[in-house]
Amino acid sequence: MRDKSNPLTLPEAAFRKRFRLSKSAFNYVLAELKFEGHLSTAVPPMIQLGATLSLLASGGYQHLVGNDFLIVIGCIDGTHFGLQKPTLNEHMFFNRKGYHSLNSMIICDHEYRILAIDSKYGGAAHDSFVWKHSAQRKFLEEQFNQNNVKNVWLLGDSGYPLEPWCLTPFRNPEEGSTQARFNEAHSKARCVVERTIGILKGRWKILSNDKRSRYKPEKMAQFGNVCAALHNICIHFKDASYCRHYASETINTEVDMGNETHLTKIGHKIRNQIMLALENTI
Repeated sequence: MRDKSNPLTLPEAAFRKRFRLSKSAFNYVLAELKFEGHLSTAVPPMIQLGATLSLLASGGYQHLVGNDFLIVIGCIDGTHFGLQKPTLNEHMFFNRKGYHSLNSMIICDHEYRILAIDSKYGGAAHDSFVWKHSAQRKFLEEQFNQNNVKNVWLLGDSGYPLEPWCLTPFRNPEEGSTQARFNEAHSKARCVVERTIGILKGRWKILSNDKRSRYKPEKMAQFGNVCAALHNICIHFKDASYCRHYASETINTEVDMGNETHLTKIGHKIRNQIMLALENTI
C-alpha cells in the first residue's frame, strides 16, 4: 500500500494535477525552503508545502477532505448494543445507563464508512478501556514509535485519552478563546461518527438499545460485525434511505481522567500546533 502521509507517492499525473508542479520541481522548492523552529511532533515540511501548493492551486482547502494523502483518517466513538441480562459475568455487561449491553467501539471516515468495529467488551467497560486494548490503537502506537506515522490521527471525544494519534477536545476552554474555536472545529468534524452510529443502528434494529437482544454477547458481537459490513455495502451503493431519519445518536460522554504520560504530553504539543494552524487560517 502507498504511504498516504507522503504526497510524493502519488502518480506523477495526479501529483501535477494536485500541486501544479512536477515531483522534481517540488523537491527543489522543498530543499530551498527553511522551516525554522520545526519540532519532531509538527506537521512535516513536505506536508506543509503540499498543503500550501494545493491551496494556491485550488483557491481553498475544501477538496482536501478525504485526500489521497490523509491527515485525519477517521473519528472514533463508543455505542451500546442492548442485551438481556446475561447468565455469566452479568456485572461486566451492566452499563452506567442502567441496562445490559456491549460497548462497541466504532471508527469511521468522513463518508460514514466503518473502518473498524470492536464489540469484545461488556457495557461496564469505559470507552477508553476498549480503545486502550484495541488492535487499532496498538497498530497506531507501533507505527508512531517506528517513525512511520507522525501525522495521522483519529478524532475522539473527552472519553478518550489525548495521544499523538488520537486528538481530543480541550477541557473547559474560555468562551471565544483559541481553544474554544479548536473545540468547535473538532466537534463539527467528529460528529460524523455519531451520525454513522445512528444510521447503523437505525437500519439494523437488532443493534438498537431498546431491543435488548436475547442472544449471547458473543453472538451479538458477530451480529455487530456483519451489520457494519452491510452498512458499508449500503454506503458503497449510495443507499441513503436511513441517513435522513437516523442522522445522529445522543451519546453522553464520560470524561477520561487518565494520568498524564509522556505520550499525553506529545499529544498536547500536536493539538496545540493544530490549534494555532487553524487560528491562522481563520
